[in-house]
Amino acid sequence: MKESIEWIYTEDISLYTRIWTNESMEPKGLLYVIHGSVEHTERYRAFAEFFTADGFVVVAPDLRGHGQTGLNSGGLGYFSDNPLGWELCVHDLKVVFDQCAQWYPELPRVILGHSMGSYLVRCFMKEYPVSLDGVILSGTGAFAKGLGAFGIGLSKLTIHFKGRGYKSKLLTDLVYGSLNRFIKDAHTEFDFLTRDEAVVRAYIEDPLCGYTCSAEFIHELLSGTKKSNAREMFQWANVELPLLIISGEKDPVADHGGKGLKKVVQGYRQYLNKVTVNIYPGARHEVLNETNKEEVFHDIHKWLLHKGCSE
Repeated sequence: MKESIEWIYTEDISLYTRIWTNESMEPKGLLYVIHGSVEHTERYRAFAEFFTADGFVVVAPDLRGHGQTGLNSGGLGYFSDNPLGWELCVHDLKVVFDQCAQWYPELPRVILGHSMGSYLVRCFMKEYPVSLDGVILSGTGAFAKGLGAFGIGLSKLTIHFKGRGYKSKLLTDLVYGSLNRFIKDAHTEFDFLTRDEAVVRAYIEDPLCGYTCSAEFIHELLSGTKKSNAREMFQWANVELPLLIISGEKDPVADHGGKGLKKVVQGYRQYLNKVTVNIYPGARHEVLNETNKEEVFHDIHKWLLHKGCSE
């Protein structure tokens, strides 16, 4: 697998973007990966290795406030000085998508969003009805009305009194601290991510993961999650677009495969004709980094081929 790096310019920042390819094969399709919050694209290397081995091109930008993009502009855990930080991040997805279309105009294109990335993709698909051959949502869920509304209000107050860039452990813990509460015998505060202890350990040791976020970021994240779950957001322009939703049975973001995830699935099935759902028993939030990730990769691969999302 070959990795190359491009800085893709938007109106206000540059996005550090990884392009993974297999030079020994003709490319058969493009996978456009949008990572989750407080992480970065390096963590998707195993996913890229699997799919480039079969001829897919994998493109993955570090989002604003994350990874090398965040280090280069604005800092980690901070979207923007602009009050429309979430909308800017959604627009960033369009900028990178347009670049992918220029690089690989003939390839089928599929977008995959994980966790926060899934909510961004859900907004992106509503606001920018681009030409895609499939969508994959990983670790997605509904909006937690009680906690979410409280967090939006508290972060707004914090911004008013402390400023947009104030790094708030209280707000960060409010959003992420409760995700471990259903994990029995948890050894770390990040055991909700995956059963793979090595992955959790690497996450904890990674300075580009698990950091304290700004009040602005928490406000935009929660507001964006709420927006992505509004009724009208489920009505995409192309009702025949294949959608795959993958989730761990024990994923707290998806309400442990319960009513939160079911609400999302029902929302899309009301408007889209090709919705597939895979829930993995025992798996937690990051199914792409789980102990059974090879099974997940193979299932995604079969879905891509079955839905005609590759040449």
